[in-house]
Amino acid sequence: MKEAKKRNPDIILTALHLGYPAYASSSDLKADFIYEFVKGAKSAHNLCIDYIGGNQNESAISPAVTKSLRRKLDQYL
Repeated sequence: MKEAKKRNPDIILTALHLGYPAYASSSDLKADFIYEFVKGAKSAHNLCIDYIGGNQNESAISPAVTKSLRRKLDQYL
């Protein structure tokens, strides 16, 4: 992503979430996992993730995770 931004500063960065670690057993912990990725990309690499896709791969999307993630991102951004 850093190299892509160097070559094209206007590029849109996206990420697709594919799974959770074993400790993420609740909606809030799942939202935290995704949130920490977005936050880490910014703080460690100065990369702004423009779009984050999905909160579960190949199964039903959890509205609770989506709402919790949105609240966390709104507070961070």
